[in-house]
Amino acid sequence: MLTFGAVESSNMIFTKQAVTAAAYEGVRIAIRPNGSTSDTQTRIQEVITARRVNGIQTSIAPAEVGSLPRGTPISVTVTADCDVNTVGPSWYFTGRTLTVTVTMVKE
Repeated sequence: MLTFGAVESSNMIFTKQAVTAAAYEGVRIAIRPNGSTSDTQTRIQEVITARRVNGIQTSIAPAEVGSLPRGTPISVTVTADCDVNTVGPSWYFTGRTLTVTVTMVKE
């Protein structure tokens, strides 16, 4: 039981890091002078796919980043369901989500 808990905790740390990286990479695209919402979503998906994370939801605020003036804060939120990202029995993290929000200002 302790071994399963350690393995599952390590997996959730990896998942949290992947979600953090995806939010960071996404907002880095969004704040570019020529950044767009679709490019932001694409980059988030690339990171999530490379790290094999499932069950994610994303949110970008404001929703359309392409026409924002310089200095406007942009937030990217990425959420992953723990239930679908387990490697073993899922009772350790059942019903939980990992959520990361990264905010930067438009360049």
